[in-house]
Amino acid sequence: LLKKAGRAAAWSSLARWFEAAASLVSLFVLVRLLGPETYGVFGMSLVALALPSGLLGGPLAESLIQRRDLKRGHEAGTFLADTILSIVIGSMLALSAPLIADAFDQPDLASVMQAMSVAPFLASIGSVPGALLQRELRFGAISAVDTMGSATASIVGVVLALSGFGIWSLVVMELARRIVRSAGFCAMARWRPHFRTSFRDFRELAHFNTFTIATTMLERAEGVVPGAVVGGMLGAEALGYYNLANRLFAQSWGILLSPLHAVTLPVVAYAQSEPETLRRVFRQGLRLSTAISYPFFIGAAVAAPVFV
Repeated sequence: LLKKAGRAAAWSSLARWFEAAASLVSLFVLVRLLGPETYGVFGMSLVALALPSGLLGGPLAESLIQRRDLKRGHEAGTFLADTILSIVIGSMLALSAPLIADAFDQPDLASVMQAMSVAPFLASIGSVPGALLQRELRFGAISAVDTMGSATASIVGVVLALSGFGIWSLVVMELARRIVRSAGFCAMARWRPHFRTSFRDFRELAHFNTFTIATTMLERAEGVVPGAVVGGMLGAEALGYYNLANRLFAQSWGILLSPLHAVTLPVVAYAQSEPETLRRVFRQGLRLSTAISYPFFIGAAVAAPVFV
């Protein structure tokens, strides 16, 4: 199990390095071309999307990874719940876009948010097949899809920015990333949407889903509140700088710790009936993540003035 997890983490790490390189190159090019204020306006749309999107994808699909006895009804129930929630959330975001734009005092934000309101639905399509790939520790396939999504999004964003599309280059870039990821996960898992489920199937997942959704919403709130305060009180340009710094931190976390994070749930799910194996996996993972993260982030804090 640990060898399989190690290979999965290696694949995930390789994809994260590529994704980080592509994202950083496109990030610096786009910030140079569009300026911090444009990037800040787009960041406001991401702030508005972040909290409701916490209900979709990962939190619901994690129950498919965790369960030892998985049925097709569980898959269909999760997909149905994700689809309905994504449509409701997207509709609410589109309708509330003018109000949110007024709150941030950014008239252009309304049209951007209305376009981005389809993002939850696009992401929900790939949530179930993505979870099935994680359950099987097929991180080579996941890495290939993530790499393709990052490359496509970066190319689309830079080309559109160079062509003068302004903030819409960022919008199309993010939507392209979600389309490629969802289509890729469906293809790799050989999974097609279906709705053959029952209330019993849904109820069997409800207890686990309740806790994962609550945890995810708290995590999203922790990330959303600073951005909302910065954007609301200091304006789009300040939020642009904040989002740039936050993006660099997120990319670093993705390179160093995300591979460990990604394999934790499927590995723990495999070992859930063996307490000693579970404890050993947890201890080793904690030691490894601590040994990696502390030196890097302390060093990054020291080097930040020179790097900036």
